[in-house]
Amino acid sequence: MTPHEMRTLIKNIDARTARIEQILPTLATKEEMARLPTREEIAKLATKEEMARLPTRGEVAKLATKEEMARLPTREEVAKLATKEEMARLPTREEVAKLATKEEMAKLATKEEVAKLAVRMDDLATKAEVAKLATKEELQALAVRMDGLATKEGLAEVRRHAMVLHEQVRSDIQLLAEHLAGFWRR
Repeated sequence: MTPHEMRTLIKNIDARTARIEQILPTLATKEEMARLPTREEIAKLATKEEMARLPTRGEVAKLATKEEMARLPTREEVAKLATKEEMARLPTREEVAKLATKEEMAKLATKEEVAKLAVRMDDLATKAEVAKLATKEELQALAVRMDGLATKEGLAEVRRHAMVLHEQVRSDIQLLAEHLAGFWRR
């Protein structure tokens, strides 16, 4: 194979690689394909026949309007109401009379104050737990060692590049084999 033929082959390979690089960004990724509806999901949608069984505009006009519905309590509002069972568990007036007054209750801590104290106490660590933790120096030494490690994104990029090079070399070998086969036939 002459140097001119080699240069021509390399230019052809470069041109093909450039075309592949043009096409690759336009192809959908696995993540993008996963977001599209599957055949099973499309099959679950209503057909024209099923849509024909839905109520007509005249039938829908008889239903309550948005303004009428807005006056009704919402599910959340109804959910806040007490049930009969919950009402039965409530104290009677006599039982309530035995409870502390507002003045007596004002002297006590509120739920929020107690909750703040509980949260602060839950966040505290014991001496034994603190002793198990790494020191600043240990963390800094670990950070210095981790600086040289590759990230997942970096490894994915290297893998993609290696696959492209592999395909390119494979194509080159195939072209050379075809050329040599043709040369030997002459």
